[in-house]
Amino acid sequence: VYNQLSVDFGGWREIIKPGAFTQTLATGPDGRAVIDHEGGLNTIGRTRNGTLTLHEDGQGLRVEIEPPDTQAGRDIVTLVDRGDLNQMSFAFWTEQDKWIEMDEYMLRELHQVSIDGGDVAIVTYPAYPQTSIALRALMNLPDIPNDLRPGPDSDRADAAMVQVRQAMRKRRLQLVAME
Repeated sequence: VYNQLSVDFGGWREIIKPGAFTQTLATGPDGRAVIDHEGGLNTIGRTRNGTLTLHEDGQGLRVEIEPPDTQAGRDIVTLVDRGDLNQMSFAFWTEQDKWIEMDEYMLRELHQVSIDGGDVAIVTYPAYPQTSIALRALMNLPDIPNDLRPGPDSDRADAAMVQVRQAMRKRRLQLVAME
């Protein structure tokens, strides 16, 4: 989130300046969406395959994740939906920053960062508590045609369930700034 102070990192804090992601997003970075900054089976999206979308808006970096139909994907959707996990973080490389001495701490302004090869993460303890993540469930759920609605014919019922499952996989997690 732009222009918001991070937690205290032990005598210094950060603030992300507007436009810090512009250059890296213009290059089409290969980033991953993960849980608590852990990859492997905790990977739930990637820009390269279109299951993670990143863009800037007036508040900061906006993230959309299409979670997989895996244990981690199902678990994270449940935890976000329940509100157990509701904040984000990101791993990045500093391209341009500025350090400012404040009265109580040093302030690091991030003017340009790269997220190519980095990640966005749904986390338990964020560096920026102003972040949030919300579930947009069943968005764009298609109407099930009458001829596919469950009925006595099990083939039609099975086809309807396949269509519903495919639509449910389109759920997206979205990073939003808290106001």
